[in-house]
Amino acid sequence: MLLWSQYWRSGVPAGGVRCTQVEAYRVQLERQLRRAQWDSVRPVGAGGQPASDRYGVRPTGRKPGRFAPPEQLLARAIALRMGMLTRDTEPFKRMGYSQYFPATDFYASSFNSCALVSSAGSMLGSKLGPEIDGHETVVRFNDAPTAGFEDDVGARTTMRLLNSQVLARPEFDFFNSALYRNVTLVVWDPSRDRQPLDKASAPSAEEIRSYWLRREVLPDEPFYLMHPDSVWEAWHFLDSENPGPVLRNPPSSGFLGLLLLLKQCRHVDAYELVPSMRLTKRCHYYESFTPKE
Repeated sequence: MLLWSQYWRSGVPAGGVRCTQVEAYRVQLERQLRRAQWDSVRPVGAGGQPASDRYGVRPTGRKPGRFAPPEQLLARAIALRMGMLTRDTEPFKRMGYSQYFPATDFYASSFNSCALVSSAGSMLGSKLGPEIDGHETVVRFNDAPTAGFEDDVGARTTMRLLNSQVLARPEFDFFNSALYRNVTLVVWDPSRDRQPLDKASAPSAEEIRSYWLRREVLPDEPFYLMHPDSVWEAWHFLDSENPGPVLRNPPSSGFLGLLLLLKQCRHVDAYELVPSMRLTKRCHYYESFTPKE
């Protein structure tokens, strides 16, 4: 579970924060969330299908009347499989592709302390870099850089969790950028819920081609593909533990990263997965931002 002590230790902006400002921000976020929840489940069109039905996900089981105690939620989260594709995964084993997958199990190593660093714009000005670098393992997302932002986000990276678009889209320069070298790589792809792996879209054909090519060039690199079923197991966990509706989209990279680390790490610090008091409309800390008038 996220530690609220980390939330408060993230610091207050130099100019201070008015209580009315924080309350207005909270109300705004709640309204946006409720609107998104409603849009995701309300029937639309003649077929009466939910507005968000791209992934074919269907809730299973009864919804709880309230949230379980944090200790129970944590134990259930750690128990989730969150597996990777391996040398024994079909249909790839039958197709003769086993050698492309790492020989070492993803969970072969365990760590005492892990930092999960979001790419949120509110990381700017945090001065959390030294604290982040003090962890045994530091996980970042997609193409989030450290150069020029070391004071706020740290300089070390030991693992990157990548959306499959990083492999497929040329602007990420996946095969040449130093961001993706000398670190453990984990890629996930938002396929349809419970779609068989022999379907080209689960994971995507472009992702698989990029994966095969990189594995041929760098066969000893710790490079893993998250099993698509694990993505949706995480979603069904969220749905089964949440009294309210859950968006019928894949869970966020941040949540998937948290689940991975909970199984590997004795202690996890998650940075800016819960918004801090450094209020900002900047999406990512490394992107240019011009405030609207």
